[in-house]
Amino acid sequence: MVSGPSSQHRKDFWYRSSNMAARLLGCVWLIAVLFRFIWVCLPQTGYIHPDEFFQATEITAGDIFGFKHLRTWEFNEAFPVRTVTFPYVFAGFPLYILKKVLGEGAITSRTLTVTPRLFISAASLIIDLSMYKIGRHLRIDPAQSLCLLGASFVTLVLYTRTFSNTAEAILFALLLQLVVSAISNGNALRTKKDRLRYFSMGVVIAAGIWIRPTFVAFASVPISCVLLDICVLKWPSDKRSIKFIAHVFRYCTCLGLGSILTMLVLIIADSHYFGYLQRRQFVVTPVNFILYNLDTSSLKEHGLHPRMTHFLINMPLLYGPLALALYTFIVRNVIKRKFVDCASMMLRKRLKEDKNGDDYQAYLIWNMLLCSCLVPVVLLSFIPHQEPRFIIPILIPLVILFSSSLFGPSFTPLKLLSWFLWNILGCALFGILHQGGMYPCLAHLQQYLYNAKSQNLNTTYHVTFYHTYMPPQHLLAWQMHGHDNEEGFHHNLALYDLRGSSEDALKKHLEMLTRLSNGELETHGTKSEVRNNQ
Repeated sequence: MVSGPSSQHRKDFWYRSSNMAARLLGCVWLIAVLFRFIWVCLPQTGYIHPDEFFQATEITAGDIFGFKHLRTWEFNEAFPVRTVTFPYVFAGFPLYILKKVLGEGAITSRTLTVTPRLFISAASLIIDLSMYKIGRHLRIDPAQSLCLLGASFVTLVLYTRTFSNTAEAILFALLLQLVVSAISNGNALRTKKDRLRYFSMGVVIAAGIWIRPTFVAFASVPISCVLLDICVLKWPSDKRSIKFIAHVFRYCTCLGLGSILTMLVLIIADSHYFGYLQRRQFVVTPVNFILYNLDTSSLKEHGLHPRMTHFLINMPLLYGPLALALYTFIVRNVIKRKFVDCASMMLRKRLKEDKNGDDYQAYLIWNMLLCSCLVPVVLLSFIPHQEPRFIIPILIPLVILFSSSLFGPSFTPLKLLSWFLWNILGCALFGILHQGGMYPCLAHLQQYLYNAKSQNLNTTYHVTFYHTYMPPQHLLAWQMHGHDNEEGFHHNLALYDLRGSSEDALKKHLEMLTRLSNGELETHGTKSEVRNNQ
């Protein structure tokens, strides 16, 4: 008589505890989201990589405002390897709105930096939403995954920057959510919503490949799983090969239609922007990207790395305790010889007409998520140039898979503490300290140059950067052809990037600027100011 109520009491206690934990984790995620946007507005001073600017805002700010900018080799009209879709959607659109709202006169380094970051941070919430929906389909508490996602420095720093890798992560999250939804619904193709789901998959795949051709590595596992599920689903009921092929063809048609229409739109947009359409020609930027990267001599200019760099350095650097959990899981399963046997298991269950489809679907989805952590990294490891940001989309399946290792029955405060400490360190290093002097320097120079425009003397400003990353010139908010003030005096700006040159090269450069300054004063009465930044 006593054991019954006692058992019920324990169940009620654990139910209330789990509800309280879910609410607490939900609050942590909400605070992390608020911090994500607040920190963007401050803004973050860390300068992670030049591609944040030179593949996005540098191009669009130059086009929209006419600011002084550097158009890198990737957007060379003769051989473009990047689509203009990404910079114009994620940077051009917010900058255009900024121009209409504030006007060019009120544009500063801060607004040029914060506005695109706010826009892509808002777009990154698609990742949170996709993760929530995946958790609901898997019947797990999404609060755990969302908490880890929100607290990760990859989310707080890298997902708030205008990297093409961030757009790749957003599209990868969308693709995973669409595939999980399709598998959970039995891969039906009866309603408009079902057909739209597969059409959307095609759109996401094409857009991802155009933004970054390496998206193929991330999309390979989800698409393989959904096609495998379709084949296994249809084969037992349609054993006649012609009818089976017709069924599979219907799915591929929806996928292909979305991909083809998206590719046509992107090809026309790129061809128009780079001037090919005017010559009745077309350009396919992903093909150019692949041709460029097949040349090893081209990759040497960007740096070559050992093949295991992603697994040995980049994964632990980005994900810390989660990477350790993944590697521990792999080692344990290798020792126990429990390899992924998803295909054979699915065939056995379908051929036996197992009535419980939930187990089969969950097994397929969990194996898909596991393979989505490993296969893209393996494929990208064949490319000798390996940077940490190339694998930031892996955070999405990694968090879903191993959030239980931090919050599950084996929960210990040390595990959770290690995750938060690792990401606090990552936020400090990449969000604040890494090349952290570049943005404050450019913001100061922009304000100085803005105030100096009123000087009643023809002036040329010489600004030199030494031992820094490439300076984003658009953050100076200076017109490409200089500035004429109301009194008719012309002000010009010359910017020099010495990169990692030697001290002798720096001395020669400064001597050249000194001679140039003296020559201008003697011949034209033009004032020349020299600024050096190290």
